[in-house]
Amino acid sequence: GTVVPLTYVADTVRYYTNGVLQAAPAVIAGPPFTINGISVPAGGNATVVYEAALNEFAPLAAESTIGNTVTVSQDGPEAESHRLLHRKA
Repeated sequence: GTVVPLTYVADTVRYYTNGVLQAAPAVIAGPPFTINGISVPAGGNATVVYEAALNEFAPLAAESTIGNTVTVSQDGPEAESHRLLHRKA
């Protein structure tokens, strides 16, 4: 099966639209980790912040990195995918 190196830390999602904190969105801890109910206003922006902890599948070598792929989808056929890198402390 598939293993993931990060575990979502419960109740840490913060969601902002145009810099204003919004009600917490629905979260499925997963895997896969899923956040539902994010709305981006026309001409605006949305920021989602959350904590994730390294787990037993995380690489432990010095200078290791973990790739975290985020898929953003919207109503309709278009979708975007962004790749974020998290460096192990």
